Amino acid sequence: MQKDLIKELCLTQDLIDIAGTGTASQSSTSKWSKENDAQRAVSGKEFKDFAFHTDMETNPWWQVEFEMPVAVEYIIINNRKRSPFDERASELSIVAYDNEDNEKLLHSGTMYFGSEDRGCPLIIPLKGNVSLKKLRITLLKEDYLHLSNISFLISDPLRSFGDKPVFIANRGDGLGERLRALLNSMVLAKEFDGHFIFSWPLSFSKSEFHAIDNPENVFGRDFIDSYLVTRDVLNRCEIKDLRNTMDFISCDNDDYKKIGINLDQNSLKNQIKDKNLQPKNLISEYKLAFEKINFNEGVTEAINLAKSVQLKDKVLGIHLRTGDIVYSDYRYMDRYYNKVVPFYTVESLITRYLEMGYDIVLFSLDSSACRYFKDKYGVVISNDLIPEEYDDIQRAFFDIVLMSRCTEIVGGLSGFAILSSWIGGSKISTYKKILSEEEIKSSFTHSLSENGVLSSGFISPLLKSFSIAHYLQSFKDFSSIIERIELLKKCIEIDNGNNYYRLLLALDYYKEKNFSAADGILLEAVNSTDKSNIKWLAKTKFPKITILSIYTLELEKYASQGSIVAAYVAFLSRYYYDEIDMNIAFYKDFIQKQHNNKNSIDTEFLKEIQEKVNLKAENL
Repeated sequence: MQKDLIKELCLTQDLIDIAGTGTASQSSTSKWSKENDAQRAVSGKEFKDFAFHTDMETNPWWQVEFEMPVAVEYIIINNRKRSPFDERASELSIVAYDNEDNEKLLHSGTMYFGSEDRGCPLIIPLKGNVSLKKLRITLLKEDYLHLSNISFLISDPLRSFGDKPVFIANRGDGLGERLRALLNSMVLAKEFDGHFIFSWPLSFSKSEFHAIDNPENVFGRDFIDSYLVTRDVLNRCEIKDLRNTMDFISCDNDDYKKIGINLDQNSLKNQIKDKNLQPKNLISEYKLAFEKINFNEGVTEAINLAKSVQLKDKVLGIHLRTGDIVYSDYRYMDRYYNKVVPFYTVESLITRYLEMGYDIVLFSLDSSACRYFKDKYGVVISNDLIPEEYDDIQRAFFDIVLMSRCTEIVGGLSGFAILSSWIGGSKISTYKKILSEEEIKSSFTHSLSENGVLSSGFISPLLKSFSIAHYLQSFKDFSSIIERIELLKKCIEIDNGNNYYRLLLALDYYKEKNFSAADGILLEAVNSTDKSNIKWLAKTKFPKITILSIYTLELEKYASQGSIVAAYVAFLSRYYYDEIDMNIAFYKDFIQKQHNNKNSIDTEFLKEIQEKVNLKAENL
């Protein structure tokens, strides 16, 4: 019956219950408490008696905190359902806290209330007039505090716009990707006379390689109040991707106005296949949309500074993406090589554009590595133009806007570079479109020479090993197996904890029919205690497949030729990606053929495979 009340309110007043998006806590637990006791009250589940239960104490409390302040229409508090224990909650203090921890008393005193299926719950109507970041319920005496479900109803952010379509930017990745999705939503809202809203999850806020911070440190207060909605709230609304709604728009069907339309970060030209529905003068629209965003004072200062930098008529901006791809977890894989302009190509790019009369600006977190090019060619490093006191957000926006003013941009498929080309109308290319394969190969060879960039003291060891691996994986036909083996050994020598390099080296040894060396290298990766050990590589999905997935068939080929270590690694890849049923017969047959093997390590591997195969077979 409780859900009937909430359902009725939601239907008649266009509300949604966001209780489950909050993080609950309580002053204490008791012997009757359950796992995640406090959170049960906002879980949406119905309970026969109580949701949470504190211990006996003076003024016990329960509270819930939301990621961002919410404008609540109703708070509905259901009491414990078992009489006479429900009377213990008759003397409550209910206090709301805003984003700055200011208190607002919503209720205090004596109030006998029940639960929806056993009377009337405590209903606090707020009409959206209270900015609620946190709510605390305190019992005003010494006793236990125990309540049942608690709901927080807010206006559905989609329904509140009436009969106009709502375009949504709801990305949780890097700054460039988020801003591109935001521009897409703003452009389509203008094109179809609708509204736009966006989320700003803090998923990357603690990463030193991503300029993601609290929305208040990026946007102005008015922009936040008008357009920002938490991702958790959006996930409770009816939302469809743009590609799944364009058929509604194209046939003038108003059904698309009843749902939220989610935009990704790709250009609208790629998301909208019907050219008749694509916004005209898209680059101009992106620029106008960016200029309409109300950023906070710090970001606005950085943008204005970037606009004031004196540039010549012909300027090339080279975006050298390093960060997490070189120095963090992404270096244990090759999934994001396409975002990078590798350092071994930069000298060739610089010399070519200098000959064409361009000035050159390098954009990179790795300012030290850029010194090689500054000293040799007199290029400008963007970081040299940024005041030391600027924070990461200001630095990021300075780079985005200064890059947008370049005549041409060379960048990988990085959100920063693409965003800059959108808002500045700059031509953007990849290094592969400018340099021939022979020029890239020559550039790499020169970069490793005595006077090359990868041999200079400006380059960090990890950037050197990454650059070598990038070349070997991006241009696999450029080097012989022998050359690859020697270069991969150098990568391992530099970055010894990177077992992805060991995996590549083992595969090359297998190709050379040197199974003994291959097994030994792969065994090192299996037994490694470093983060990127084989089980981590087998489990980790970036983005939709595991790191080992693309090598599984190749490893199984070497397993069929007698390598138990290759079989074990391939099996782990299948197992952790839940693909064992695809090739379970292969592993059963493999184990049967190896039953006479006496090697203790091999026996251990075979035993683990056997146990997991049997377990999987039982569940099929």
